[in-house]
Amino acid sequence: MNKIEGSLLEIIEFDPKVDSLESLDKVMRYSYQQNRQFFDQDVSGIQIKIIYTRNQMDSELDRTTADWVVGSIVNHETVVMLSPHIFAEISPHPASDFPLVLTHEIAHSFAWKLFHLQYPRWLSEGLAGLIAGQYKTRTLKLEDAQDFSKLHDTRGWEKTHNYNQAYLFTAFLIEKYNKADLLSLLSQLAPDNDYQTFSNIFKKIYSQDLQSCQTEWINSIYNTYEEPSALARR
Repeated sequence: MNKIEGSLLEIIEFDPKVDSLESLDKVMRYSYQQNRQFFDQDVSGIQIKIIYTRNQMDSELDRTTADWVVGSIVNHETVVMLSPHIFAEISPHPASDFPLVLTHEIAHSFAWKLFHLQYPRWLSEGLAGLIAGQYKTRTLKLEDAQDFSKLHDTRGWEKTHNYNQAYLFTAFLIEKYNKADLLSLLSQLAPDNDYQTFSNIFKKIYSQDLQSCQTEWINSIYNTYEEPSALARR
């Protein structure tokens, strides 16, 4: 194992004939520090595994992966990433996305270790995207906005992978309220919370129900008025 200087990460596997430890060290220290800065805490036990083929990714995740899948988190603490040297060759991602995706996956481990964040999936993904700075230029078509009840668990999330909505609404919560409220929300969630339980906790933290807050967010983006019931039908 190779401990990353300036962080609590460890590289547990990589090919030194392809990737230099020095170059990996630099990007991994950056990704770790992005998370540490957001959460204002260190976490230990995060491991990084660098792989080199699509077949390896499929084997690590025990499923056939889409070409856009270039990284993932396994058992909440092992980050599996395609090597930056083949990152752009076997995926639609540019090579410049490597540190962003790495930061995103490390964020999942931070959020689990600190808060056991699993559901809602949209919040887990939105938070990771926010910390990574991945989706700053993303937009959301009005017709693509979904009620958050449909993005809460893995089954619903996997139907659309609505990263844009997840990121934009998470950013809205921090901009309208503050990061402290969001962290307070995370601290009160059980890993297996359902949509109704989450909605109740959300209202307790923000003094506004989730659906009304989503409607306010949609209206602020499009300068139009949407009834909450219209979003629920999507």
